[in-house]
Amino acid sequence: MNQQLKICLTLFILLHLVSQFSYAQIFVSGQASASYLQSGEALSRYTVNEGRGTFAWRLDVFADAIISENLKFYSNIRITEEQRLNIDLLKLRVTDIAGLGLNANIGKIFIPFGSLGERRYPKQNPFFHLPLMNEHITTLALSDYSLHTLDPMQVISGNGFRLLDYGLYDAGISLDGSVGKIEYALALINGAVSATSSYTASGLNNNQGFGSVAHIAYVPSEEFSLGGSFGYGPFISENNPQGEDPNHYPQRITGIDISYSLGYFSFFGEAIYNNWMFDDEPDLNAFAYSAEIHYTIIPRILCAVRVGGIRFNEITADVYSQDGTYGTYTGTWDDIVVRYETALQYRIEKDALIKLVYEIYSTYGNFGDPSDNLLVLQTVFGF
Repeated sequence: MNQQLKICLTLFILLHLVSQFSYAQIFVSGQASASYLQSGEALSRYTVNEGRGTFAWRLDVFADAIISENLKFYSNIRITEEQRLNIDLLKLRVTDIAGLGLNANIGKIFIPFGSLGERRYPKQNPFFHLPLMNEHITTLALSDYSLHTLDPMQVISGNGFRLLDYGLYDAGISLDGSVGKIEYALALINGAVSATSSYTASGLNNNQGFGSVAHIAYVPSEEFSLGGSFGYGPFISENNPQGEDPNHYPQRITGIDISYSLGYFSFFGEAIYNNWMFDDEPDLNAFAYSAEIHYTIIPRILCAVRVGGIRFNEITADVYSQDGTYGTYTGTWDDIVVRYETALQYRIEKDALIKLVYEIYSTYGNFGDPSDNLLVLQTVFGF
């Protein structure tokens, strides 16, 4: 908690200093959510609280400042029921550099991969979770970069890489702008898209090189966008147990995204192909997709459905088994999974809403399909 207080105090001092600029304007807002969760009782990476009903909460605080016409400051603090404080966003943004229409962001920034955007936050997200591709924990372990395909407990403990690092934030610098109907963004970050520097104890770059990310989109109108993303960078740290050169273990990931809205109807779709490359082991590949539809039945009621899935390539390799020893395995290096989600949202007033969400997990792998579906009742308030 002392470390969290230090972070809060540092941010407060920073905002105070920003406010000393004669033209500075500070805006503070936030979102708070409280949820009841009930999942199946099976041993699964998706089971919540071992199947016992539980409550959860989340608080997002946004503190932004306009320093001058072309200089702005943005921050987002997130706190959850784990009493863990996270600074997701902390950046300076310079707009219209030299009158060229080019903008720069530096600090802890949004990584410009995909089109998640404001749907990261509970108020804009009709579901409870982010898309499956942002949350699935694979059997590739963070601790030793070994596969634990035959050891489900390693995955259930959460000690695994994600294909995309949750909400996609990292320390770095990015440039963005537009040319006609084309929008673009380029970034250099401390980590790779699947393992940002948020995973490290110091939060600093401990790889031998930066990760690079690019996104380009065709946006002919506010209602339609078609984009493509690319990310490349070493995904293991320099201090890995094997003492290997991180540059020999890069992640290469590509994606496409589409969004469309018309009246009360909205559609968001995304697909990615991820490749983790190894010097002397088979490459680990994954294809993931997500598609969601929102429809406003009447002004206060919105319904939404989403389906997301991940498929993995087949390998033959030595992997950890349940007794902690190596075993030879042939097959997909992780379970194929599909998640179906339905949501019904009622807006009590402009800044208050309540959601009912149900998630169905279909898992195809070595240990069958566990009973791990999830029911969520969530309230969200904006301020």
